[in-house]
Amino acid sequence: MSLLERAIQYTQGEGGPLVVLLHGFAGTAQDLAPFGRSMGVSGHFVFPDGRVSLEPIGIPGRAWWPSDGAARARAMYEGTPRDLSDFEPEGLDEARLSLLELLNELTRETGRTQVVLGGFSQGAMLAFDLAFRTDFPLSALVQLSGCRIAQRFWNPRLATRAGLRTFLSHGTHDPDLSFQAAVAYKDDLVRAGLNVDFHPFEGGHETPISVLRSLKRFLNSV
Repeated sequence: MSLLERAIQYTQGEGGPLVVLLHGFAGTAQDLAPFGRSMGVSGHFVFPDGRVSLEPIGIPGRAWWPSDGAARARAMYEGTPRDLSDFEPEGLDEARLSLLELLNELTRETGRTQVVLGGFSQGAMLAFDLAFRTDFPLSALVQLSGCRIAQRFWNPRLATRAGLRTFLSHGTHDPDLSFQAAVAYKDDLVRAGLNVDFHPFEGGHETPISVLRSLKRFLNSV
């Protein structure tokens, strides 16, 4: 089954971009589906389900690739938020190809040429992996409590997206993904020429109302 067949999608308002947002680990399309309607932003919104069912390991929800569960649990127990810059998860290539197929299908079906791609946590990692490892035309990127991965592939290609509007948010007390690593990543994006809108917040691994308000302004400007 393709990602499009499992996706929730709807059009809101007049005009606007194609907005594709990917849920995080152990989430589903239903987690983000209310997003567009609650924000009151015009566009065609698409929320696909992750490729991997977690039910066989006793976890509800889906993922884009299997979790590095033991390492994550150890880091959370030790109170050491992770820097995943060198992490290259098994299944990343397959997830990127599936997402690329989805974007091509959506642009053909909707006729929309402006594409905003992003997500939360693991979903944001996949969105940015596609941005830096393909030439698919994008109007903006959104990363909500995500991080850099696969840096040996990403870093040499950051400048290929120079000028791209990019929204980043991250909690200063995120217990899972390092805030310091997020700041270093943001700085590298700025140096590469991306137009970065950075929103740190006092909180953890989440997307608070203050970030959603800023994201609404960002999407309206796109």
